[in-house]
Amino acid sequence: MLIRSKETVYNLLPPGITRYLLVKPSADLHSPLHCKLHELAISPRITYDFLIPPAQTKRKTTAFLLNGKDARMHFEIETCLRYLRHETKEQMFWIRPLCINVNSPAEPPLHFRRRFDLINNANRVKAFMGKPARSLNPALASKFLRSFHDLVVNPFGEQPNFGSKEGFERYYNEHIFRQLGDPKEINTGLEQGLKLLCNSIWKEEWTNLQKIGLLKDIDIYVGSMPVPVGAFYTLANYLSQANHFKVKELAGQRLEGVEIGELRAAYRIAEARRKTLRLVGQYQEHIIKNHPLPKFLERELHTVFRTDDKRTPARHRYQQLLEQTREELDKLKKLGFNEQPGRQQEGGKKQPDRQRHETNPGIRRLKVDWRLVNQDGGQDRGTNQG
Repeated sequence: MLIRSKETVYNLLPPGITRYLLVKPSADLHSPLHCKLHELAISPRITYDFLIPPAQTKRKTTAFLLNGKDARMHFEIETCLRYLRHETKEQMFWIRPLCINVNSPAEPPLHFRRRFDLINNANRVKAFMGKPARSLNPALASKFLRSFHDLVVNPFGEQPNFGSKEGFERYYNEHIFRQLGDPKEINTGLEQGLKLLCNSIWKEEWTNLQKIGLLKDIDIYVGSMPVPVGAFYTLANYLSQANHFKVKELAGQRLEGVEIGELRAAYRIAEARRKTLRLVGQYQEHIIKNHPLPKFLERELHTVFRTDDKRTPARHRYQQLLEQTREELDKLKKLGFNEQPGRQQEGGKKQPDRQRHETNPGIRRLKVDWRLVNQDGGQDRGTNQG
């Protein structure tokens, strides 16, 4: 929202009128942000983009110029506009925190009733993942996600389903990854795509992405590079299928080398998206274009991403890790790594060889495995005593 300005920015709006934010162009990412608010009709004749605002988690604000005067806004929104502004031409946006006077008792309810008109009339719907990390290459990540999505999804917008592990591996290895080109680029693109699936936008804006996605295609911006939201769903679905078939390698990269947190995020997105599509199919007759969604469907979409891990593929992966680690422990016990002759506890039971546990590389590796398992969930921590 607008924090402070030296002039009165928000006037009383007549019916059918809203504010649009005009952003001046700049080729320099770090140059000052120049904006202007225009009061225009809610009409398809206005050329603008609808912005899903980033989550405002920080209290930090930053200065910008609004209508030629000094003003301040939340840091996350200013960063979003800075990355999305064009290099050579002016752009018009509609973004709720700036285009609505949230302190007015009348404006928010009025715009809430017209929000589907604002979405449908927009040229594009855009969302922003936040300032990209230094380790991320937005251009490479965007290229990989787009190319992967275009190859996997058929012209009817459907993804293939497989009945066997062999069919799954043959399809992706021979028909997809071979066409993508350099294996190193594929590996890097996959790693960066996995990191983007951990972005907080999937948890904070999941309901908005699903509701708005019923009306318009959404572009999610990685820095200044756009990626269709469907490309993220395609990657998440691929990872979920790989887990289902217990595939040990993803595009030549061993599954064990991927962080569990990244895999869990991918599984949750894939599972939640499938639930969304099932809900849409189940309540198709209740969804009317240009009308608000039924309240019960909004509640379902809101809770779909917050499902307990016990009911998601991540939990299945967690159980797999537990079983694998227990098997390794049993093998080491049979080889005698957990016993030391001559040292006994009361009752005649042999005492574990603590020194050997500390010095044996195999035991240290198992400790790392346990730590990874514990990151995936704390439900069974009482069982990891070896």
